[in-house]
Amino acid sequence: MSREKKQHSGLADARENDGTPREPFVAKLKAAGVILLLFLIPSLLYQAFTRYMYFCTIPLPAGTTVVDRTMIPQASSLGKYITGKFPRLQPYLEYRHYVIPNGATEIAKSAFFFNKNLESVRIPDSVTKIAEKAFLGCENLKRVDLPAGITEIAPETFRVCRSLTGITIPDGVKTIGRGAFGACARQLHEVFIPDTVETIEDHAFGDCVNLRHVRLPAGLKKLGREAFSECRNLPEIEIPAGLDQIERSAFSYCAALTRIRVPANIKRIGGSAFFGCKALREAEIADEVGQMGIFAFFGCTSREEIRLPAAMGRPLTIPRRRSGTSSAGGAPAYRYIRNTPSRLSSVVGNRRKPPFFS
Repeated sequence: MSREKKQHSGLADARENDGTPREPFVAKLKAAGVILLLFLIPSLLYQAFTRYMYFCTIPLPAGTTVVDRTMIPQASSLGKYITGKFPRLQPYLEYRHYVIPNGATEIAKSAFFFNKNLESVRIPDSVTKIAEKAFLGCENLKRVDLPAGITEIAPETFRVCRSLTGITIPDGVKTIGRGAFGACARQLHEVFIPDTVETIEDHAFGDCVNLRHVRLPAGLKKLGREAFSECRNLPEIEIPAGLDQIERSAFSYCAALTRIRVPANIKRIGGSAFFGCKALREAEIADEVGQMGIFAFFGCTSREEIRLPAAMGRPLTIPRRRSGTSSAGGAPAYRYIRNTPSRLSSVVGNRRKPPFFS
């Protein structure tokens, strides 16, 4: 092929189908990089801006190890300047993410009390105590990693933290205080409780209406009143072997609970313990249970069978359409199986001794 023909062929290859010259590959790559950079710059600037505006490491004065309410800044200097000019922007420019510095040993009472802009907090392992009501009312708090050194969740620590999605309680915690996670109603779906926990106080998880999974620790010795009351989406619960009684209203209004087995280690079931558990179909109670409080199974309208301890008396049969008296001696069975549905055919046990009701 002649030299002129080669040049003509190369010129044809360098042109597109429409006759326009082709751009070299490197030029195309540079153009794509410029376009990508134009998209990334606003995102990077926004991240840098929001990190400056919304993230804060709490300053810890020398010689101080307790983080209290007075140490927690609410907004950056830029945020304060903007809100000074435009006061209505204040809720949008306050800090949302806090980092507690290493060296802090305690978070004081009500430190973040009703801080509605707080979304996350990072707590170092140097913290060994979180006082009561420390995060009470932080409605937008979504995430908190509890330090490994704490031994107690104080009363009302995370009460009304409605945006919490889950919580892992570290090993070493022995007590979950009164109302510690009460009314975390919106997003709290699961709670992991270690076997080191021995006490769950009154209303510790009460009104957590979306709680779907919780395992009671094997070493649990006390379960307080209304501990899981109003947990309407909790489908199952297993009573641990170390517990000796179920307190009053402990599982009342657990509307999704379908079955309960009360083991031999339980000596007493408190009044209204399973009050209003509408989906409860079967309740099996060991013979070792010696007392059952009034209205323990009141309003369990789906119940098909309940097995009471044989020690409470001879077997009795409840009429299908009546719940006022039993057909075996006229004992007031309605006191603990009120609202008996027509499908309920039999109940084992009877009321003979006054201690049966407490």
